[in-house]
Amino acid sequence: MYFEISGEANIAMNSTTYATFEVRGYDMGDKISLNLGRSTANEFYNYNGNGEEHLVWRNASVGTFWTYKRYGHAEKRKVVAIEDIATLAGDFFACLKICHYGIDDLANPILYTCEWIKPGFGMVKEVDYYTDNAPVEYILIGVVR
Repeated sequence: MYFEISGEANIAMNSTTYATFEVRGYDMGDKISLNLGRSTANEFYNYNGNGEEHLVWRNASVGTFWTYKRYGHAEKRKVVAIEDIATLAGDFFACLKICHYGIDDLANPILYTCEWIKPGFGMVKEVDYYTDNAPVEYILIGVVR
């Protein structure tokens, strides 16, 4: 998977400026997906459209969770651990392990992904449980500056 910040966009509907970022890979082959996101010192949001966004991650203690509706589905993200992650791009300490669930049926939540986020840096690892041949692990191999 390849991410590249490519610019910015101002959404008049919610008067917010988002960074535009291109994503290539992740079951898309060579197709490029254009996304909008914004961050604060301790949170990252993804723009859903129609003036709505959802919280992707938050620098919070283990056990913290939040729920939201996206594309008509109920979803939940939860900080489940704080872990150190070794990658080809370096070692990242005190990463938030945040798991993402589909909760349309509360009795049977569906685990989509777990992501390891280094606050102040970004995602360093992801395990996808909601794809063919799951689980599929993605881990940071480099950073281009």
